[in-house]
Amino acid sequence: MKKMKRIFTCLSVFNKRFLKKPGFIALLLVVPCLVLALNIASKGESGMVTVALAAKDKTDALASQIMTDIADGSSLIRFVECETPEEAVKLVERADADAAWIFPAELAGKIDDFVENRNKRFSFAEVVVREDTVMLGLARERLYSVLYPYCSRALYQNYIERNVTELSEITEEELISYYDEINAEGDDLFVFSYSDAGQDASDAANMNYITAPVRGLLSLFTVMAGFAVALFYMQDEREGRFVNFARKRRFPIMAGYYFCAIFDVAVVVFLSLVFSGVFYSFWKELLLILLYIPLCVGFCMLVSQICASRRLLGSLLPLLAVAMIVVCPVFFDIGLPRVITLIFPPTYYLTALHNTKYIFYMAAYTLFLFICNFFVYRTKLRTNMA
Repeated sequence: MKKMKRIFTCLSVFNKRFLKKPGFIALLLVVPCLVLALNIASKGESGMVTVALAAKDKTDALASQIMTDIADGSSLIRFVECETPEEAVKLVERADADAAWIFPAELAGKIDDFVENRNKRFSFAEVVVREDTVMLGLARERLYSVLYPYCSRALYQNYIERNVTELSEITEEELISYYDEINAEGDDLFVFSYSDAGQDASDAANMNYITAPVRGLLSLFTVMAGFAVALFYMQDEREGRFVNFARKRRFPIMAGYYFCAIFDVAVVVFLSLVFSGVFYSFWKELLLILLYIPLCVGFCMLVSQICASRRLLGSLLPLLAVAMIVVCPVFFDIGLPRVITLIFPPTYYLTALHNTKYIFYMAAYTLFLFICNFFVYRTKLRTNMA
């Protein structure tokens, strides 16, 4: 009982010491400020590309309907509706828009000409760009998807009128009604799911691209905060703040030191996730953050023990941050071999959310890291005593 009381007293002292450090408080404040900024940005008008929409005839009902359909699309693209095609082109020239999509007058007739002369050039939508990019190419997929139903309907009507003489008595309205009765819009063509079939994927289709990386950024931040704690520990050790503890028994002291600080960071991260809009479920999130704390402790301790000096560790931090951004699925998964991605803690935390088996991988890797830590600690201890 006395031993447990002493452990909690020691942890309490460490925690109070951290909370008195202005640098550590600033570190904690970064998390809610980051989440708040991303949430504000996600609620405004935003997009990875900006497209200006314009029609040569503003009274053309079909052109207005198509522009409305386009603008109701993905949040990845920001659409700006212009009064005239000239205004849309000027936005592109001034770099206020990445592209302009312009629709001609008498659009219905232009679509009919297109489907009747498929082997000739009868384009009916004008696309103006300063330079073509991958993102603009992907954005045009939105244009194609909206225009396709109108082209399909015209093609169907044209084919019936030319090749099915038995239906010559049927009116145009009846033909269109038969077409519309076939529910082929494609909304139910694709179903989102995760590799773990038991996981709910209802949030996958409507994820906001601005807030989507929040979880990855916070997981990365937790690891980097752990390295900041490593620098604090090295400084305190150099200043002799642990001289009251026998050198042979400093391993649990070091682990407790890291744990207190990373626990504080994890609490702030967890609360920030609650208000971030990407929170999954309370118990799953709680389990993952509780497993992530010792994983970060073990990883940061091992790297700091191997580096052994503040200068070397400080010089490695930018490289480690970049490596985790590239290797771990913080923003995207570039398809590196799994053995490489599993080196860094964020991979386990991010993947385990929708793949339960990674929870066990996380626990196993944490145990492996602490075994390695103790081995390095004992090796350095023997070397110093020799």
